[in-house]
This record gives sequence, structure tokens and C-alpha cells, in this order.
Amino acid sequence: MRNWGKWFKNRPLKMGRVIYAGGDDFLGVFYDNEDSKEELKPRYCVDWFKDFKPKIWHGNEANKKKITVSVGFVWAFPGIPQRDVLQHCRDAEKSAKNNGRDRIAFRILFNNGNCLEWVCPWWLLETGLLSSYQDREKKQNWTHIYNDVAVLESRHAFDGNGLDVALGLLEIYFPNYVNVFTDRHKQLHPPKADLTQTQAGVLGAKHLYYKENSEEIDQTKVNKALTNWIINLAKVGFHLCQQ
Repeated sequence: MRNWGKWFKNRPLKMGRVIYAGGDDFLGVFYDNEDSKEELKPRYCVDWFKDFKPKIWHGNEANKKKITVSVGFVWAFPGIPQRDVLQHCRDAEKSAKNNGRDRIAFRILFNNGNCLEWVCPWWLLETGLLSSYQDREKKQNWTHIYNDVAVLESRHAFDGNGLDVALGLLEIYFPNYVNVFTDRHKQLHPPKADLTQTQAGVLGAKHLYYKENSEEIDQTKVNKALTNWIINLAKVGFHLCQQ
């Protein structure tokens, strides 16, 4: 960690700063670049995190680190008190850990105190999930999927077994990723998995989805979680990736 810190210190953020917070915790802040008068856009942050594991966390080392990284990222609207933003940062980090570690929790914090959250394993972000989005015109207008989700929710299309509806949205807007979500081996990772050797499941650890007093997977829970994951992908993606 100390050696990595020295390496990272010599590679400052173009539009932000990272502060060592003790132990293995860091606090990062993104802001406008006053020197170049470049305004910070949420997409810059998304792209930075897309490259975080291979280019920053692993740095110039050939071997992967034995420590997994759980990150909470908050995009806060103007006027929100700093203490509230910091609390949401803590909560987002907890979400990343509680959902299976080795992942990032993206959280949108609105002025009214409400928030949206989407938690994604690093490997899925690195493969270009967000940048692979395309609407019906083969463009990156996230308004289409955002509006589709809003209409489907108003009609209760996701109630009950709504996974088929959610997968239908993926087939339209993320056609290259449908097989990831239908592959049960990629949905969950095993209990006590060594995530430096095992790919983190989309939804996290198996034990989070056991039936009560059993070690049997509750597929209804899994299907509901995948449905919500896809819904939150659409909502958070709209706020972070809309050009």
C-alpha cells in the first residue's frame, strides 16, 4: 500500500484530488479544472473509474494486488450540505462492500435528499458496459431507456417476475451483454470467494440470496435483484452518461 501510494502520488488527477484517510481508506474529490477552465462532467468520472483497476489500482505492476477495492462514488447536485455528501459517500462505500465487495457503488444525490444507486463489479465496468449503450438510432441518447423504464414502472411491468421485461430492455440497448445476465455462473460468486482469483458476481455473494434457514439459492430473490439492477443501470446511466 505504501509503495502504491508513492507511485500514485506522482500521478495527480487532472480534475480532482485523492486524500489518504488512514488504514486502507481514501477520499477522492472531483472538481472543475480552473487552469484549463474545463467544467467537470459526470462522464469524466465514469471513464476515470472504468480505467481505475487496470491503470491505477494495479499501476505498473504485472501482478494483481491481493486486496480488492470497494468504492462509493457520489455525484451530488449543487447546494447540498457537505456533511450530507460525506454521509452519502460512507453509505455508498458500505453498499459496495455489502453487495459483495470488489465493486463500485454509483450514487446520484438530488437537492431534495433523494438518491439513486447502482452497484457494479469492476470487471463489468471495465468491459465497457456503459459505453456500449446504444439507442434505436444507434446513438448514445440515454433518454430512450430512461423513458422506457419510467413507462414500464408506471404500468407495473416489473412487478412479479419482471426479469423478462428487464432482459428485453438489455437486448435492445445493451445487446452484447444479455448473455452475462442469463449466465448463472456470472450472477453470483461463491461464499468466501477469493476475489483476487475469482470474478465477482454481478449481484455479489451467494449467501445474500439463500432461502431462509437454508443454503439453497432463492431464484425469486435473484431474479428480482437482477431486475432492479437493470432498472438502476438505466436511471443512473442517464444521469452520469447522457451527453
